[in-house]
Amino acid sequence: MVLGMLFVSRNSFTNDDTGEKLINFLKVPQAKFPKGTKFMIFFENFFGYLASTGLTPTETRVLFQMLTYVEFENWIRVGQAQLAEDLTLKKQNIQRAVKTLLDKEIILIQPSIQDRRRNDYRFNPCFGWKGSASQWQSWREGLGEKKIIPIHKEFKENSLNKG
Repeated sequence: MVLGMLFVSRNSFTNDDTGEKLINFLKVPQAKFPKGTKFMIFFENFFGYLASTGLTPTETRVLFQMLTYVEFENWIRVGQAQLAEDLTLKKQNIQRAVKTLLDKEIILIQPSIQDRRRNDYRFNPCFGWKGSASQWQSWREGLGEKKIIPIHKEFKENSLNKG
């Protein structure tokens, strides 16, 4: 049986203390991900926030495609032309979707350090993180009093104000 990327075997298990025998006990071995497997952490409340935003199916597709390009510290360095090609959508539809994602602060924008003619996007670190926990903590501490990322009350109370 396969559960996600984990292989699960069915075994019986006997509790040495009670002698009770459990049949079809699932044993999940330690996960071994193939080299090059990409992953990131999403904070639980993000999905509630995402559901409350009312994103259209196109906006959702663009978001998910952008998330496939997330680099460490949440940088997304992909152009709208590449997104349009990936999703077989018109560039105008990509532009509208990206504007909505920016307006809802799901993604953030800043001028590219590498190419001044471009902008780089960043997946909002309040919603998830690709990198170490200490890097995320440093990002949080760097916010100080800026309040640059207003998000709904429940998410803010449950995620940001705990520390």
